[in-house]
Amino acid sequence: MHGTALHKPALEYIHNGGLERPSFSVTLVGKNYEGEQGLNWSFLQIEKDEELRKRVASVAKSVGATKIWAPVPNFSAKVINTDVLKKEVRLGDAILWRNSSADHAADGVMLKPGESYAMTPGGCAGFVATNIDRMIGAHSGKHCLVDPKRIMGERNPRLYASIVDSTVGQLANNRKEHETIRVWVFGSLRPEDYPHYFDKKHGEQSLKLYQYILRNWGPEPLVEKKEWVDKFYLDIPALIRRQFMKRGVPAENINLEQAYISKETAWVDGAVGKPRNLFLVKRHR
Repeated sequence: MHGTALHKPALEYIHNGGLERPSFSVTLVGKNYEGEQGLNWSFLQIEKDEELRKRVASVAKSVGATKIWAPVPNFSAKVINTDVLKKEVRLGDAILWRNSSADHAADGVMLKPGESYAMTPGGCAGFVATNIDRMIGAHSGKHCLVDPKRIMGERNPRLYASIVDSTVGQLANNRKEHETIRVWVFGSLRPEDYPHYFDKKHGEQSLKLYQYILRNWGPEPLVEKKEWVDKFYLDIPALIRRQFMKRGVPAENINLEQAYISKETAWVDGAVGKPRNLFLVKRHR
């Protein structure tokens, strides 16, 4: 890998909403940036890591992000009220706002004009959803979309089955308003990089996940072939799409053009301790 691949983000996208809808940009920085290689963007040590703060500040400056909401994602499927994010991390001219309490961890935020949302995924998708003048940036990994307790039939499941449910609840007051929601999905690992095995270690969970998705959203998110008896591959953007459609959002309102990233330029192994990408959404208007 050489040339601009070592300097440019793995993904850049700009949406102009015109006079009536939000305009925004999305930047995803992966393994390489500004000539450096093998970068880890995880916010876990950002308060102690000066070099990381400088790198994140550089990306923020490039898109004009100064107020950045960055709650710790916790697979709660909640969209949080940003006034509870009170922990400041200085990034040059920008401030990263984090939660000081685990109670305020969340997977999405409502964004006002001029505000940004950031997370550091390891292959998890992110999405932007808008309706009229409202806009949400969200983390949408597998367990943001499907509740493990619901899958396994356990007691006391979380309040929202999916981040899609809480997003739609924030953006629409009634079923008719679901039809005007628009969604853009970004930065997911590809299905071929996300196998789920029916083996002794994972078989029960994989089978219940497969059955749960098939029962609720159909076969589209489940990539399989007749000759595969030991596994299936999960298509996260397709799952997001089917969930929004089930809530009444028209298929043509859901954009998957930038939904997938390559493991050549971005990290896709989301295991604990593995390197992370930087996902940054800036609402411009």
